Amino acid sequence: MLASQLYDDFGRRYAEAWSSQLPTKVADMFSPEGYITINGNQPAIGRAAIAEVALGFMSTFPDLDVQCDQVIVEEKAIKWCWTMRGTNSGPDGSGRIIDISGYETIVLDLHGLIISADGYYDEADFNRQLRPID
Repeated sequence: MLASQLYDDFGRRYAEAWSSQLPTKVADMFSPEGYITINGNQPAIGRAAIAEVALGFMSTFPDLDVQCDQVIVEEKAIKWCWTMRGTNSGPDGSGRIIDISGYETIVLDLHGLIISADGYYDEADFNRQLRPID
């Protein structure tokens, strides 16, 4: 299998994990010492912490659907471009639907597990989409 196909397969599986409503499916894609950051915030280090991050999104958006838009191979990482859609119907939810795109710069180990994932999305647009309708 070509390297680009391997990365595309990884991108699809990672999107499926985020859409699964099973936080451990996301965490299991990371190495035991792996981490994720979102918009430069404090990193979640280790699978338990990563599962908590995933649970936060999955609880807030019970119908969370993440799609892999593109995987770009960079020199020492891949750039996983995604689109996330869902209804903010979890605890204290606004009932609003979000549709936001972003990306993660991901470094994989030799076994295909994530060592680091630095994620970014337009937080102002995200918050604007969540605002209750007046």
